[in-house]
Amino acid sequence: MPESIETPVGLARVTWIDPATAPSATLLLGHGAGGGIGAADLQAVAAAGAAAGLRVGLVEQPYRVAGKRAPVPAPTLDTAFEAVIEAVEAILPPKEEFPYTIRIVSDFFEVVVVAV
Repeated sequence: MPESIETPVGLARVTWIDPATAPSATLLLGHGAGGGIGAADLQAVAAAGAAAGLRVGLVEQPYRVAGKRAPVPAPTLDTAFEAVIEAVEAILPPKEEFPYTIRIVSDFFEVVVVAV
């Protein structure tokens, strides 16, 4: 079931894919500009992450949640994604147990691994 997260630029949505066993980490994947969480490459990475024991969150940007197809400027996308990361980190186990956040950003999609 998708989870709505309020960001400074509107409502974002995270669709969770849970692994078959207890997750070892949380992986957040964000779609590229103009894309969506249904993109084949994003779905493949999400499936591979869940198969590897990660809880995967597919992050849908606020402009897509609002029904718009054209992306907003990159800084606005970053602001929304950062707010989603903070909201997810707030519900994870304490940092002593899972101390790392790794973020990979490309032109195609964003990847965040929290709690490695």
